Amino acid sequence: ERVMASFLAVIPARGGSKGIPNKNIKDFCGKPLIQWCIESAKKSGVFDRIIVNSDSAKILDIARKCGVDVQGRPAELATDKALVADVMVDSLLRLDRKYDYVQLIQATSPGLRPAQIQGAAAMMRGLPPFECWADKDVDMIIGVHRHNDPTIVVKPVPADCCVKDWYPEEFKDKNRQDLPYAYRINGYIYLAKWDVWVKRKDYWKTNIYAYICDEHDDIDIDTKWDWQVAEARFRAAGKGKPSWRRVCRRILKRMLGR
Repeated sequence: ERVMASFLAVIPARGGSKGIPNKNIKDFCGKPLIQWCIESAKKSGVFDRIIVNSDSAKILDIARKCGVDVQGRPAELATDKALVADVMVDSLLRLDRKYDYVQLIQATSPGLRPAQIQGAAAMMRGLPPFECWADKDVDMIIGVHRHNDPTIVVKPVPADCCVKDWYPEEFKDKNRQDLPYAYRINGYIYLAKWDVWVKRKDYWKTNIYAYICDEHDDIDIDTKWDWQVAEARFRAAGKGKPSWRRVCRRILKRMLGR
């Protein structure tokens, strides 16, 4: 049996927002937006401690009411140009103890479910049903969603709009259904060892593995249009929450191509 590991969740939430004023505390389907991910983190039972990091007194007040710890943010890290990686380093180095694993949770991902948090933690440690990851010395787990079109191309278009040789050769003369699935980072899961965060490691050069989330949970909010679509999808999806073991088995089946 493995030694117990400690888990910390950090939820960075700036007070300012250009696209949607007061976004993190705006009512989303009956609750402040940030409350959804706080509640999922608590219900997962994974974390020894949950911290909301913010420069906003209103956000910190909501976090306190939700029963989690709060941490003020320096003004220089509260601008729209501040990097979340720097926020994480500052946040962790001001704590009174070190944790084995730290998960960054984005307040703009209300679809994040307790089962996904539990599954990522199990995958990180190679615990059931992710035993085949036990010998991989995982440094980080990152969440991805399957894209509905594997032929999607996301790259700059030249200033003159000439796209000669722009389309990848491997996609030419191929039916979409004959191509392997394509995935994108979804912003849901960023779970890593303490040192990956604190030492600002290039996590793409660490032992990083993808945690495949269900497509119907793909909800992220950056613009007013995103907000309207997200609320409609959120309500349409209902509140059904399958157990984390069932979610893990389904994801594992996809990963192994069974």
